[in-house]
Amino acid sequence: MEGSLRNISPAVFERVILMPETYRVRITPLVLAELQGIFDFIAKDSPQNAAKMIGKLLDAIDGLNIFPHRYDVPRIGGGRGVKIRSMPVWPYLVRYRIDDETKTVFILRVRHGSRQRP
Repeated sequence: MEGSLRNISPAVFERVILMPETYRVRITPLVLAELQGIFDFIAKDSPQNAAKMIGKLLDAIDGLNIFPHRYDVPRIGGGRGVKIRSMPVWPYLVRYRIDDETKTVFILRVRHGSRQRP
């Protein structure tokens, strides 16, 4: 069968077919401050739950290094031609933008989903 996947060597198949392109993930100083605020707020009642929530958020953020385009650009916001994406990490929303030229994901905000935009 010419042209089928059977003709591709296993090493090439893994590199080309199974290995998605990876992006660098950059967290802005504002986001670091927001994460600290989230931790402090939750830690008032439960330091253990605060650590779990921050771990959950950081794991999700780290996961954007592969397929960062999987989350949509909301219809509201963005403006000025910049595509700001939103990733839900219940009950928070992680807002980010992708620079495909440099293969970088910039984490812009982490906010509680029920909070109004500033």
